[in-house]
Amino acid sequence: MIHELRILPPLAIARFGSAPTPMDNYDVVVDSEKPLGYRLLQPADTFQLDVDSGEITDVFVPDELSFTEDGKVRPVAPFLEVWALTGDEALTGGGQLEPLTTELLEAEGSSVADLRWQVQVANLKVVRRTGDEDDKVVADSGEFADHARRPLVGECEHFLPDKSIGLGHVQFVKPTEAHPQIRLRFTPAGGFVYGSTGAPQDAPAPDPNDVTDVVYDASEGDWDGYRDYPADGPPNLGITAPPQIYAGFDDADRAHVSYGYLDDGCDGVVRVTLKVGDRTLRAFGRVGAGPPTYAPDAVPIRSVADELEQALFGPTVEPADATFERVEEIVRRSFETIRLMNTVRWNVRGMGSPDVPIMDSSLVDSIALENLHQSLLVALRSGTAPWFADVLREYDEAGDFTAPARRKMPAMMRGADAQLMTLTRRQIDLIRTVARGPMFTDGEEDVTGVTPTNLTAQLHHRAAGNLPSTLPDSAVSNCYPGLEFDFRNIWRRVFEGIELHESSGFVVRANPEHSALVGRYLIQVADFTTLMTVTQPDGTTDSAFMEWSNALAEVVANHTGELVPCTFVSPASDPDPQTVELRVRPLFARSDAMQSSTALIDEVIAQPGELTQSLCSPWQNDYQECGCFYWAASRPDYVNVDSTVEGSVGDRWMAARAEPKTYDVPDFTHQELFQGWEELLRFVVGGKDRE
Repeated sequence: MIHELRILPPLAIARFGSAPTPMDNYDVVVDSEKPLGYRLLQPADTFQLDVDSGEITDVFVPDELSFTEDGKVRPVAPFLEVWALTGDEALTGGGQLEPLTTELLEAEGSSVADLRWQVQVANLKVVRRTGDEDDKVVADSGEFADHARRPLVGECEHFLPDKSIGLGHVQFVKPTEAHPQIRLRFTPAGGFVYGSTGAPQDAPAPDPNDVTDVVYDASEGDWDGYRDYPADGPPNLGITAPPQIYAGFDDADRAHVSYGYLDDGCDGVVRVTLKVGDRTLRAFGRVGAGPPTYAPDAVPIRSVADELEQALFGPTVEPADATFERVEEIVRRSFETIRLMNTVRWNVRGMGSPDVPIMDSSLVDSIALENLHQSLLVALRSGTAPWFADVLREYDEAGDFTAPARRKMPAMMRGADAQLMTLTRRQIDLIRTVARGPMFTDGEEDVTGVTPTNLTAQLHHRAAGNLPSTLPDSAVSNCYPGLEFDFRNIWRRVFEGIELHESSGFVVRANPEHSALVGRYLIQVADFTTLMTVTQPDGTTDSAFMEWSNALAEVVANHTGELVPCTFVSPASDPDPQTVELRVRPLFARSDAMQSSTALIDEVIAQPGELTQSLCSPWQNDYQECGCFYWAASRPDYVNVDSTVEGSVGDRWMAARAEPKTYDVPDFTHQELFQGWEELLRFVVGGKDRE
């Protein structure tokens, strides 16, 4: 008996590209002979999907990998699989999860005809700024059961008549005898930029060639000419962090004024229903569309998967899970990140004190850093307690900009909310648990696979035919604000009755019974503060909000479903703190059959479009505006690097190539990227993007 359906992976990432053929599949593997060498890309089983019939007509392994086609980027289009919770033991925590196939449907007395799909995605970047609900861009496929390709047409009340933005398309893959599993494919949009009917008064006219089409009616909405900091009136305390991350110009008051540009990024939900006799089983999964992973053989040092695991399992690691292999992976990711950064340059331009080096320049050249990480890897493999556990930056030290603190690992990287980079508390605990060794496990791979209770396996499930870049561990986190998602958004509704700003304790909305909290700041939850001390190099101190993921890790782990005391302060007239009890809302959806958590972010926590609403608009702005390189796996900095007697030489990734190689050339402009990003931005494999 089928008790429940689930869609796996619970969060799938599609990646922009306007080429007609989706990217072929590949595996990313560690070279056992060179554990700190570049990971290897190996072609893997790829599905050939017939657009007309919806059938998988072939499975092939490509002879070689090409990320572009005729000068256009090949999109990454993930498959989402439907799985079934079966077995009499399922209701008591047993049973099994198995792929939903035509055979299983027939055994249940059902058929493919009893399945229905619906996909809802949205782009809320404009409404996140303007606050006008008519600025929402929403696409709804409607309910469907056929196997035709379904476009996701993004519509908005403030668009010109008959204008829309394509947000990609979906297709219910037709099961066959060779491929009987139930699955759907989501193909993203091309990564295009769209414009508005007019320019703000006294603004320099934007280049009409920047945009694919003009869709927004400036006479109806306020996106054209919008500014985060109003020319008159009170300041907008609810603006994004960082602010002004949209295409525009700076006026005489140095306020950034929007040109009214939009993009075709989105996120949302995929729903499936199955009629089984008089029962209707339902499931949903999440999808998002974002930029390509431009260094596909590298992994972010801190990923969305790390955030999800901490939210699911808490900030501490069971000793049995603290394996050498997992710590080695963190070391490898760290090295992959700094290897794609101009570390000599960022040592000087590091956070906290401009143009004051973080450490001696001899310690940060590429050869020195490679030797450092190599020695660390050797220490790990020899069973020696890794010394770097003592020099890790704690989660509440992200605001310490004194010289010794800035040298802690990971160094030379900015993290969330413009503070210093820190790992998740769970990552730090993993490293320190292993460091206490030698009592750690041998790290044998978990062979239990996808089971009803193995949420880790469900979270990391790579559907057949899916690229590694579709998984959450390919998406950058510790974000300011992020690239694929602004993961800070899942914490906004963690307390029932109020909604918080994504990056601070500011209460932006509340139910009527808590209306007095709107405009106040949440500074403490139970015994846990949400603030940290910020110490400047000269010793002066202030306070700032910690990132939610680390600040509330224990609250979510230990108090979900419970009432907890929450303390708020007013930013203005009322100096007295106010404490109220609020219930901690589950971040993850629950299994109806098993009455336990799943690995799927709950719909109450984030509606379609809300995981991407505070990202740059359009997305290409992030490649210009971001002043840090913890996201080098998606946006490299320093490539084609060669070592010389004087030091390394290489190319600036986001600039035209020069001879001889030099980092000191200007980046591509916003306008160049809006239209030409597919030709200008190059994929980096093995640290190289040249021929």
